Amino acid sequence: GTSKRSKLQIARTIENVGGTLTSGSDNNSYHVSLKVLKEDFDLALDLLADIVRDSRFPEDQVEQKRQETLLTIEKQDENWQTEVVRLFKSHYFTRSPYRHSRIGTKESITSLNRDEILAFYRVMVNPHHSVLAVYGDIEPRKALAAIEDNLDGWARDPVEVPEWAPDSQPLREQKVVETKNEKSSAALLIGTNGIDIEDADRPVLDVINAVLS
Repeated sequence: GTSKRSKLQIARTIENVGGTLTSGSDNNSYHVSLKVLKEDFDLALDLLADIVRDSRFPEDQVEQKRQETLLTIEKQDENWQTEVVRLFKSHYFTRSPYRHSRIGTKESITSLNRDEILAFYRVMVNPHHSVLAVYGDIEPRKALAAIEDNLDGWARDPVEVPEWAPDSQPLREQKVVETKNEKSSAALLIGTNGIDIEDADRPVLDVINAVLS
């Protein structure tokens, strides 16, 4: 929800025009995405601007999401593949945040409060390191003018995103990590450091990845 619209009002607004609105986050990114018919472009842009500039995170919704997340954490190791990937990441990385589960731990989710969420949102949902992509049957000049009108005044201080040094080292001796459970599955994971998104070799590796997968 925002100051102008509740969560239910946002949902009804987008559903009334047959559109969709999704949002989410990953290891190092977040997104808000809307899809509508051409004639509803201005409405979608108004909604998008409202969400990125003025989300409110009501206490009751935070608590509801907290309980849902705690339940997910409790059940996450029911899937053996999820469990083995978590185990692998927690030992492959030593300092990087990538070693942590994206959904957090029981302790972190229990202690998190609305004020902390709101403060993090105001820092990270930031025009200085966001990308806006518009595609479809549009007139670029009119779309740009509408974007400038809706997002004018979205001003927050730039954020210095931390940089992490290479976090893993080649194995020089055997290392064994063992856990016991009731599952009877097996998996083999091999990890190596990735490359920067600007690296000249990235397109080549993208092609290799597409062929091998």
